[in-house]
Order: sequence, then C-alpha cells, then structure tokens
Amino acid sequence: MSLDVSLTIDRGMSMKRYTVFVRPDVVCSISMQASEWNRLHPDKAIPEMLEAETMDTMEVFTSGLTHNLVTMAAAAGIYLVIWRPEECGIIRAGQLVDRLTVGLAKLKSDPARFVEHNSANGWGTYEQFVSWVEGYLEACERYPDAKVSADR
Repeated sequence: MSLDVSLTIDRGMSMKRYTVFVRPDVVCSISMQASEWNRLHPDKAIPEMLEAETMDTMEVFTSGLTHNLVTMAAAAGIYLVIWRPEECGIIRAGQLVDRLTVGLAKLKSDPARFVEHNSANGWGTYEQFVSWVEGYLEACERYPDAKVSADR
C-alpha cells in the first residue's frame, strides 16, 4: 500500500499537453512547462510531438510514497500536510509550499536524526523521502493553484 498524491489544474489554467514518442513502443504525455524532457535535455527539441485534446482538468503532478515513511514525515513535522492535507484545510498546492519548505529544511539540517527512521526492509529511506519532498515542493511552487489530492 502507498500514499498517492496528485496536483490537478482546471481547464481555465490548462497548458498544452503533448504526446511524445520516447521509443517506438512507448508513448507518454507531458506538458511543456513541467517536462522531464526539458529538464534532462535543455538544448534539444522534443521529438515527434502531437498535441492532445483539451481536457476539463489535467493532472500536472502525481507521485506515490510508501507508508513506511510516516514516522520520518511526522518527525519532520510534515506528516499531516502530506498524508492528510484536507484535515489541515489544504486545498491548493500553494498552501503546502511554506510547510514543505520548513519540513525539508528540518530533514536536511539533521540527516542522522531522520536516518534512524529508515525502513528496515529498505522500502522508505531518508534519501528517498528527501528527494520525494523536493519534487513535491517543486511541483507545488510551479502550480500553486492546483488542487491537492491525497489517496491513502
């Protein structure tokens, strides 16, 4: 079991979505602003793009996280805002930015304290959690008006 979080924007905030043929047998959908391609290949054009239909809503970020990281998140003070944002009154991604920033700073300021919470089976480590929080924070900063969803 895992926590699945997502950020969704309304059509009024929509961005163009493109289908990118990564390999002959793999197709994925991306946005130009949040493109992994642009981040990994800043000097190269995206190959073979086809514009997709406009949608009423669009998921701009989605990621899963193991429940093995609950105690680490709690120790960093960000368990509730990640796992149960609705209980904190969090509806939009911009509401997460300050809290995730503070939690990430705590995580990075004392790694030894948080490594103690690593899962014994390796599914949920300090390094994985820091990387995940960084990615989620980046998405929240990029899409502050996006609707936050946490599926436990």
